[in-house]
Amino acid sequence: MMRVAFRVDAAPHIGSGHLMRCLTLADALKARGCETHFLGRPLPASARTQVESRQHQWHDIAIANPEPPEPDGPRHAAWLGTAQREDAAVASRTLSSLQPEWLVVDHYALDRRWEQAVRPRVGRVMVIDDLADRDHDCDLLLDQNYHRCAEQRYDGHVPRGCRRLLGPRYALLRPEFTAARARRRGRDGSMRRLLISLGGADAANITAVALDAALRLPSDCEIDVVVGAAYQAHRELAERCASLERVRVHVQTDRMGELMAAADIAVGAAGSSAWERLCLGLPTVTVAIADNQVPGLTSLCEAGLTIGTADPKAVTADTLFSLLQALHLAPAFSQGMAERGMRLVDGDGCRRVADAMLPPVVGLRRAGPDDCESLFEWRNDPSVRASSHDPGPIRWDSHQRWFADSLNDGQRILLIGFDASGPVGVLRYDLRDVDATVSVYLVPSRQGQHLGVPLLQAGTRWVRRHHPHIAALVASILPGNRTSIATFSQAGYVPDHLVYVARLGDTPP
Repeated sequence: MMRVAFRVDAAPHIGSGHLMRCLTLADALKARGCETHFLGRPLPASARTQVESRQHQWHDIAIANPEPPEPDGPRHAAWLGTAQREDAAVASRTLSSLQPEWLVVDHYALDRRWEQAVRPRVGRVMVIDDLADRDHDCDLLLDQNYHRCAEQRYDGHVPRGCRRLLGPRYALLRPEFTAARARRRGRDGSMRRLLISLGGADAANITAVALDAALRLPSDCEIDVVVGAAYQAHRELAERCASLERVRVHVQTDRMGELMAAADIAVGAAGSSAWERLCLGLPTVTVAIADNQVPGLTSLCEAGLTIGTADPKAVTADTLFSLLQALHLAPAFSQGMAERGMRLVDGDGCRRVADAMLPPVVGLRRAGPDDCESLFEWRNDPSVRASSHDPGPIRWDSHQRWFADSLNDGQRILLIGFDASGPVGVLRYDLRDVDATVSVYLVPSRQGQHLGVPLLQAGTRWVRRHHPHIAALVASILPGNRTSIATFSQAGYVPDHLVYVARLGDTPP
């Protein structure tokens, strides 16, 4: 069983977003059979219960005699409460006993020095970052935020061989949001229900300001207010809302997907929850509740994915009410914003990150005479024919001749991919000098299981091992086949030349 450890903290001055996204990833890894451990400062009881109720183990990193942070440390160094050297020394004692294959680090106060200090106790290191303002020693880096020049942000900050997972296609969303997306209702531009959710702690109590703005909306607009267990103004909020029939308060709810799907509009923070709202196409007035959220919110506003204010000090009830009115009075704009958001965030990011950490194991074997009938059935499936250059059905006698010729052709390699559940797909390589043309299709019953990329990658390793003289693998893909284009791109293939075709039967110009 693979063991994965997470180094993360949660506190009012830090927020709960780092912990929540790590929990989401840990849930996905645990579902794949991993053993999961969390290391951090002692948590409030409610947060620790969240971790342990999901069958993850928590290990306190308690510092008896904190040292001053390094003077040249990260700009959030104070969040750690001690020097990185001291934190790494204490964490290393737990990591030495765990010996995790992966260590995931999600902490703005930690940089390359901490990661290098714990390296001998772990297999590989993954860093979750948003800021791109410090150096890391990691094998995998995740930044799920939207930036126009995302790739360049980490140039010089990570090792040359570090794989980068960048952008909202890797957003760590819980399965409830994917499920809510599938059953979401259409929105018609009306404002019957408003959702206010400004983070688990909301130390600046912007929730109260947003409620002031919301109560100025028409009286038939119902209001859901979501706060976390770490929210300090529980009593004041409860007393204020006790006599407001149209306001419902939800504390540490596990129904966020349902509440977002039901809402027509929202006021929300610019942290991880922004991706949840975009995934569900919820038009939002977004507020940066911390300085580190400002660049991300600015990028979202510039791309027309939200409207809001990036200055926490400038948030007033008047400002929020004006922005809510702007969304309400421009339904076409709100609808366009929602559609762009749903295209950007499809809810499958957690699976992609888990695949990067634990890629599916696909084996390969050469096809043999006993595979003839299976390949005939697979090749003739409508889904396979639709992406073929000749989409017509294949006759049995024609298939038999092709199959026999393929097995006897010394320049053709016919491979069948498989995993623990059975056949995955078929790879064909036609060798020519130092190039090989590749053709691939998945077994119809295995489509939709994200096996195309690991199948192609297994094929690349096979060719390198058995035919080291091959310098390039070439794939010919129909221009409209977006799925194949994406699959080959993720497997390491890059575009090279365009093919133009003149159909001789067409009417001449």
